[in-house]
Amino acid sequence: TSLALGALGIGVGDPVVGIAPNHAGMVVASLAVAAVGATLSTATPDMGPSALLGRFGQVEPVLLLVDRTGMARDTQSADEALATLLSGLPTVEQVLVLDDDPLPQAPGPRVLRLAELLDGLPDDPADVDWPRLPFDHPLWTMFSSGTTGPPKAIVHGAGGSLLEHLKEHRLHGDLTPADTLYFHTTTAWMMWNWQLSALAVGAEIVLYDGPVAGPETLWELVAAHGVTVFGTSPAYLQLCQDDGYRPADAVDLRALRAVLATGAVLHEWQFGWVADAVGPVPLQSISGGTDIL
Repeated sequence: TSLALGALGIGVGDPVVGIAPNHAGMVVASLAVAAVGATLSTATPDMGPSALLGRFGQVEPVLLLVDRTGMARDTQSADEALATLLSGLPTVEQVLVLDDDPLPQAPGPRVLRLAELLDGLPDDPADVDWPRLPFDHPLWTMFSSGTTGPPKAIVHGAGGSLLEHLKEHRLHGDLTPADTLYFHTTTAWMMWNWQLSALAVGAEIVLYDGPVAGPETLWELVAAHGVTVFGTSPAYLQLCQDDGYRPADAVDLRALRAVLATGAVLHEWQFGWVADAVGPVPLQSISGGTDIL
């Protein structure tokens, strides 16, 4: 994928925007953007053109990575929403489509499908000249929530981001290559970037972008994939408690060794609930935020 980006002329310092669900294709594309030295901003398709423009209009991207799944709205098809977005991003020169739907035909930037670009490239290139960049080279541009005005852009360097994340994963979370991490997030939240860095530890990451249909949804995912470290929100834990759902009685959690929670206040009684309804695993109230990633 990095060779495909290079073939499009994407390189060091180019601002790239990715709008996609939380799936493996977006993870691979994000790693490829980092590999060529470009700077990435991500969000979910269902945010709508207005919210997306409030963020991405500030970074003046030259490339848009997009999976249109979920981009359709009550008054717009997915392609109409994409056209509205592109009309507000005049710097975009190329659109790289990650989904399998027919390519949009609207006038504007060149539109290509990533899968078709990859078909013309070698599966295992012999020599790749990866750029070597400064420690503080911009890796991600993230955005504040917008609760105190328009979203504000915050740039994070590659070295600092990786170092902080490796510290959290290896020292705070004790992650190793033997672990499987699942953190319930979307591409619009900094926890997505955080869990992406777990690959640098050698851990496996599980991705999910479907609905939380009930209290059982995420625990069933944890059991099915042998997740060892599960990240969620206090709100989800409260949903399970209020519904009387006891994960330890419903699914096999023998692989699970830790539960992480962030995004809201973790109440005192939730520690007791996890110990009783999940099992003798630590419940870790972690913190972060867009400003410190």
